[in-house]
Amino acid sequence: MVLSKYERSSDENTLGTEKSSFNVSNEKDKSLPGNTAFNCVGMECHLKAVSGLMELQSENEVRIVGIWGVGGVGKLTLARCVYKETMQYFHIHVFLENIGKIYKDRGPSGLHEELLWNNIQREALGVRSSKNGFDVTKARFRNRKVLLIVDGVDKNEQIEDVQKVATWFGSGSRVMVTTRDEKFLVANGLTHLYEVKCLRVHEALQLFYQFAFNEPAPSTSFKRLSVRAVQLAGRIPLSLKVLGSFLCGKSGHEWERVLQKLESQRVKDKAEVAEASTDLRR
Repeated sequence: MVLSKYERSSDENTLGTEKSSFNVSNEKDKSLPGNTAFNCVGMECHLKAVSGLMELQSENEVRIVGIWGVGGVGKLTLARCVYKETMQYFHIHVFLENIGKIYKDRGPSGLHEELLWNNIQREALGVRSSKNGFDVTKARFRNRKVLLIVDGVDKNEQIEDVQKVATWFGSGSRVMVTTRDEKFLVANGLTHLYEVKCLRVHEALQLFYQFAFNEPAPSTSFKRLSVRAVQLAGRIPLSLKVLGSFLCGKSGHEWERVLQKLESQRVKDKAEVAEASTDLRR
C-alpha cells in the first residue's frame, strides 16, 4: 500500500508540475530531477552494460535498446543516468517519462505526432498551428542524430509508435524504452535487451542508510536492524527509499516493531501463495 501511494504521488508530482517531458538540446533540462547522489547508487554496473548495448561509436544504424525489470528496481533512474551521460553526443535529445499514463489520459490516436509537436518547446507553437505540422516535425528529425528515451511502456502499440518515429532519425541515433515486462520488447523484435536486477547487498545498504539516517553508516546498534530491513525490502531501490524514509528518526524499539510486523506479513503472504498454488494443482 505504501509503495502504491508513493508511485502515484511521484507520477502526479512529475506530470502535474512538468507538462513538457521533451527537451531540446539547447534548453535547460527539466526532466531530470536532482538528488543524483541518492539516485545513482548501484548504477555504475548498469550504465556500463547499457553503454555497451547502445554502442555509441557505431554510426551505421538507428538502434533501439530495451530495458526491463520489476517495478521500483531503478529502470527510470538508469534511463535518466544514461540520458545525462550521453545527451551531448546527439543533435537532439528527448526524454519522455511515463508514456503509459500519457496513453491512458490522451489515447493513442496520432499520439507520436502530438507528443513531438507539444514538447519541442520553441517550435511547438508554430508547428501545432500549421496544417503541415506532421511534415514539419518529421523534417526536423530526418537525418538528425537523435537520442530518444521513452519510459514506462506497458502496451505493444506504444513500442510500435516509437519504432515508427525512430524511422525518421538519422544513422547513429539511439532509442531506449523501459518496461516492466520483457514480452513487450520481444514481441516487437527488439534484440538489444537489458534486465535491471535488484541491488547487491552492500549497494542496498548504502542506499538504505542515506534515507534512514541521512549519513553513510549508522551506529552499531542499528546495523543488524538495517540488514533485516534491506532483506525485507528485497534490495529494490524504491522499497529501500520508502522503508528507510519511514524509519528515519524512529527509536530502536520502533524499528523492531515495524520489522516484526513486516516479517509476519511476509510469512502470511508466502502461506497464501502456497495455498493458492495447491488449489490450482487440485
